[in-house]
Amino acid sequence: MRLTLYEIETTLCKASTGAGLPLGLGEDIGSAAIWLAGQNCDGVAAALESIQAGMSKVKMSDTGNGVMIFSDACIAVSGPSIVDLLIGDQSCTEIHLCKPDSVMLLFGFAGVVANRYGYLFQFDFSNGANVQVSGDKVVETGEMHDLCSDVVVKSCIDQKGLAVAPMPAAGVDVDDELWCEVLALAAKNCVPESDASRVAGAGAGLTDND
Repeated sequence: MRLTLYEIETTLCKASTGAGLPLGLGEDIGSAAIWLAGQNCDGVAAALESIQAGMSKVKMSDTGNGVMIFSDACIAVSGPSIVDLLIGDQSCTEIHLCKPDSVMLLFGFAGVVANRYGYLFQFDFSNGANVQVSGDKVVETGEMHDLCSDVVVKSCIDQKGLAVAPMPAAGVDVDDELWCEVLALAAKNCVPESDASRVAGAGAGLTDND
């Protein structure tokens, strides 16, 4: 089916909270997904893969030499923190991710920040492949068939300046089965219909604001 970027962003946010994630993370996930859509990447699949894991504790350790290690990284939970550390903590020079569940979603988080602030992110995979994410593109080198392999992430200021990511105004095609899974998670936010719920302002579920 074909969906607008607004539908994708808002529904993924609802699916995130339906899976037990905080609203703020849901909003970040929605933004990352539509940035990926602008790069002809499947942002819905990337987001859903990590959202379905639900809320989890971030397993992070500091080696003391500027390297942070995230073990069993659930990107829906830890992705925004990873990007924030790289651009906001001068003592952090690189981050090692062990068995990340959705590196593609992390590309989306990085792309949103790169688009706003002019950063460039480098992903070096243990299988020898690497990816550069800037504000308007994802550049792959090597075989990207194993996105679950360990990866090292670095960032720097892109000397070319800000690059605006193109957004498909006509929307994007989304796999029907994947979207049904997203809708099922989003529906977990709904409350049973009753006189009490209607008095409290519950909607009919017919619009994005219900």
